[in-house]
Amino acid sequence: MLAQCKEQKGKQLSGKNVVRVTGGRPSPDAGEELDRKIMDVATQAFLTDGYAATSVDTIAKTVGCSKPTIYRRYPSKEDLFKAVMHNRCRRLFEVAQEAEFSSREPMVALKELFEQFQDFCLEQETLETYRILVTDARRVPAAANSLSTEIMQPFFERIEMLLARTLQWPDTPQNRKRIQVLSRYIPGFVLQWPMHRALVGVETFNDVEERHRHFQICWEMIEKMIQQVDAPNARK
Repeated sequence: MLAQCKEQKGKQLSGKNVVRVTGGRPSPDAGEELDRKIMDVATQAFLTDGYAATSVDTIAKTVGCSKPTIYRRYPSKEDLFKAVMHNRCRRLFEVAQEAEFSSREPMVALKELFEQFQDFCLEQETLETYRILVTDARRVPAAANSLSTEIMQPFFERIEMLLARTLQWPDTPQNRKRIQVLSRYIPGFVLQWPMHRALVGVETFNDVEERHRHFQICWEMIEKMIQQVDAPNARK
């Protein structure tokens, strides 16, 4: 009888119904899901409470993981904050790439880029991100500088390239400088008024048609300005 029991137990252990418990790191799918959850919870925490009032301990408790789990991915609270800002603003760079390759006409591509830029900046999460950056830039200068160089700089470079193709000026240091200045001022011309009103809560610009009408008015003036401006060496 004892021998039969041992034989039956051996068959069970060698069968398919045996559950093997493994330790160590989570599976790739579980790891990716945890990464997404950490990013979602951290984003909500920073956007709601700001940088100073957000703690990694609270984020870990909400996620349901340990603080060391977060610190293995992001060595500091500032690194986590930087990752949240990059994740939010990365779409701006993607928008620039899409506009660049969506049309053979650089002026049409510029129009698409600026309107998408306006729509992105007037989203509620983008407005909250902007508020936090303005408020906490002194506390996290490395994060603000990283966002400027890794996201905004490539975005403006796309604008410069499309402006250069549109204007077709001789490639000189002076002309490159003028194009660079234009690439900074035109987005501000499009955004200054609606973003200010959205930030102070006067208007939300949630209506797509309203945003489009505002952009069309701005673009008509921008297009005329671009068409009329001459290179410095073309002036009489």
